[in-house]
Amino acid sequence: MEITSGGRRFTYGSRSGLLFIRVGSGPDNDIVLDGDAAVSSLHAKIECFMGQWRVTDQMSDSGTRLNGEAVYSADLKASDVLQMGGSTLRIVSLTDTMPPSTAPTPKAAPKAAAPASLPPSPADRPVQPPSLPRPFVPQAQPVAASSRPAGKKGNPWGGLITLGFIGLVVLLVCLPVIIEELSSSTPDEIWVTDEAPEIPVGPETVRPEPGAPRAKPSATSKRLTSQEEQAVRARLRTLTDRSNKESWESRLEALDALVKELEGRDHALGYLLESTRLSLANSLAIELSRRSNQDQSDIFDLASQENFREAIARLTSLKAFLEENPYRLALADRAGLKDYLERTPGDLAARNEAFIGRQFLAVDGALALDDFKKAAPALEKLARDAHIDEEIRNLMQLELQSILKLQEKQTAGEWPPARAPFNKRKWKLPAAPKSSLLPDGDSSQYRFINPLRDKLVKAARAGEMKGAQTLVYGCEAILESGDGWRVTLKVSRALKREDGSLKLYAYTLTEQPSNLPAATVVRLYEQIPNASRAEFLGALCYCFDNGLMEDAPRLALKLWKSDESVKADLDALLAAKLSIEVPEGGFVERDGRLVPP
Repeated sequence: MEITSGGRRFTYGSRSGLLFIRVGSGPDNDIVLDGDAAVSSLHAKIECFMGQWRVTDQMSDSGTRLNGEAVYSADLKASDVLQMGGSTLRIVSLTDTMPPSTAPTPKAAPKAAAPASLPPSPADRPVQPPSLPRPFVPQAQPVAASSRPAGKKGNPWGGLITLGFIGLVVLLVCLPVIIEELSSSTPDEIWVTDEAPEIPVGPETVRPEPGAPRAKPSATSKRLTSQEEQAVRARLRTLTDRSNKESWESRLEALDALVKELEGRDHALGYLLESTRLSLANSLAIELSRRSNQDQSDIFDLASQENFREAIARLTSLKAFLEENPYRLALADRAGLKDYLERTPGDLAARNEAFIGRQFLAVDGALALDDFKKAAPALEKLARDAHIDEEIRNLMQLELQSILKLQEKQTAGEWPPARAPFNKRKWKLPAAPKSSLLPDGDSSQYRFINPLRDKLVKAARAGEMKGAQTLVYGCEAILESGDGWRVTLKVSRALKREDGSLKLYAYTLTEQPSNLPAATVVRLYEQIPNASRAEFLGALCYCFDNGLMEDAPRLALKLWKSDESVKADLDALLAAKLSIEVPEGGFVERDGRLVPP
């Protein structure tokens, strides 16, 4: 296919044997159209069934058009043009050619000549008969010109009788020679081709190279009798019989067992055996395609709904099903499912870990405000949909029960009502005076806050902040790394057992600093390596801007230690934010904080 999407052009060619192609803007598709906002995450599937390619729209937002006409599902042919959003996919070719064999062609025995060319398709694979000596045919003597009078027609039956007599003579002369040649022919004189599609149907299946002659059997081999060949044909018919209730895998196993039985025996069943194998393998491939397509669609939907517990369980079940039988595994590898099974577990695990971090952040944020009405459903979804250890899930259920009891007390008025989160616009502190620290007062504070946030992320990305300690709603956390504009924290959260003891559960929290609790971020700001006076001032302004009045005195002391010349302006700033007069002699150091005397 030639594809135009989001201002770029590229081509796509499917792997040989691939049964379906996923198209959409999501990163897990085979064809990713991430530069087109009108393309849905999974927009359409292009599937191959019994050699026919077909496009099926996946309930996309903007729909799918084939040659300008809106379609839901339609067959494809070469030169068709698909439109998905603002992207176009032109079908260049729907063929599946096999590479020519590079194996040398052995010389035929002197008794039989090699065929001039190979048959063009697997359906036409005749066995080349051995060359026969030209039989002796008596030459007819010329007949003298008839003296029949002109204008009188002869008897037509006489010519027919003459031709019949000549044919009978030729048959009688050639029949002994033909019988002798057929009885003395050996397998090394029989040339066959093997151009069938390379569909692996088992780990022990070995096939000849295309165009290669079959190996000459040993001198002790015996040819199957006609009765034995008929029995083999009957067994093959049973394997392909529609009324046979055995699985395709067991039929392929029975076919391989039959092939082993025929080793060392001379027969003319090679093409029939191979065609039976291809028929069984294709039937198994269709069955696997249907199940895998359904499972992949369900896994995608479950992950989109953040139900990672069920999504990972379905993926594990599909993987176990395919690995249970070597025939399934071989066909799955051929169809590209092996790549899916190797890539998807890691992707689901990462998304599951991010889901756990977001849910715990919501739960603990609500609990910090005694907002049990928001904490309960967030914890319930976490315990139900996250892929976690069963022990941790049970402890989450215990905590959920405790939260629900507190919610009942709060509803009955036996517990204080939920507190509102800090609102910097509603609860804004008094304005800062203009000084050498803040030339324009509060309006100049973001000149120091924004660069501080950027430096935190860059230091984390460079590994300079690895191991920095902080708190996430009272839970100890350690900064591990930075990725893009996000930081990754390893958080240890306590879960209470029935006996009252605590179980520490470590989860990963990856978020932008603006999405983390303000108290968490300000502790990370304090640990930025080689912090300057401007960066300590930014951290102090961040405390004032987010209502962190308990952390502000600590940052004020660090700002003073970084540059003692700012003491007078710093005292005026602290006094303004605390709504007090500047103390006589200024603020003093006490327990690592700058406080009024």
